[in-house]
Amino acid sequence: MISEKIGLRIMISKTKKFSNGVRIYPIGIGTSRIGLGVTMGNLSDKEEIEALRYSLKKGQNHIDTAELYALGRSEKIVGKAINGFDREKILIATKVWRNNATADRVPRAAEGSLKRLSTGYIDLLYIHACWDENRINDYIRGLNKAQELGYTRTIGLSNFNLKQFKKAVSISRYPVVALQNHYNVIHQYEVDEEMKMFCKKEKIMIVAYSPLENCRRSKEVLGLAQKYDKIPEQIALNWLISQENVVTIPKSTNKTHINENLAAMDFEMEKEDIEKLNNL
Repeated sequence: MISEKIGLRIMISKTKKFSNGVRIYPIGIGTSRIGLGVTMGNLSDKEEIEALRYSLKKGQNHIDTAELYALGRSEKIVGKAINGFDREKILIATKVWRNNATADRVPRAAEGSLKRLSTGYIDLLYIHACWDENRINDYIRGLNKAQELGYTRTIGLSNFNLKQFKKAVSISRYPVVALQNHYNVIHQYEVDEEMKMFCKKEKIMIVAYSPLENCRRSKEVLGLAQKYDKIPEQIALNWLISQENVVTIPKSTNKTHINENLAAMDFEMEKEDIEKLNNL
């Protein structure tokens, strides 16, 4: 009876692997508002650095940032936070913004990120969005050049729809290892079944941003939180990482919230409950 019950549950993997072999914790570290400073209602730089270091000590090893975030200050704070940690055990991802998304400027943007991050290489470099379908070739040429020059070890794309993404993947000289899109239990249309199947076939990791958005508005999520004696945010995170090639990057600088997020790894939902959330 016990074995039958376990078989009905979705197992949560403690690490997931990119196609290039790099293993990461399924719940990463988002930094979208880090670096804005106390005048914008945020923590001080020192407090944000300490929060990032706390997350790293807890085992999170995937940090996502961007040159856009706080106009580069987010990258600087990340660079200070990782000081003293084993760099090879941390995956740092950053993103190139629109003004630098050309074949010539992507490598220069990567150089700027390297300086701000105080590191010798980027693990994963994204184009931040597909602003113009006619420029996809330009985006990819820039990413390929940055990888060729050794500025980044891998490349990815963010905020691309399936048509755009397929085109980009098909023309890249280097493997596209990640797609970072807006994806959560309420907002599922940007990563639909067709997108998930394509990414699975191509061994591409889906990185879900804004994973907790509006999760408390769903009666299904609230009901499952009660069933499993968890908070709604843990249900939302667990649902995402229960999917084979999906990881996520919630942003938190509060130690209590960090611990709550990580506790989403510690339970398994039944398959029928996962399906219920799939069909929201």
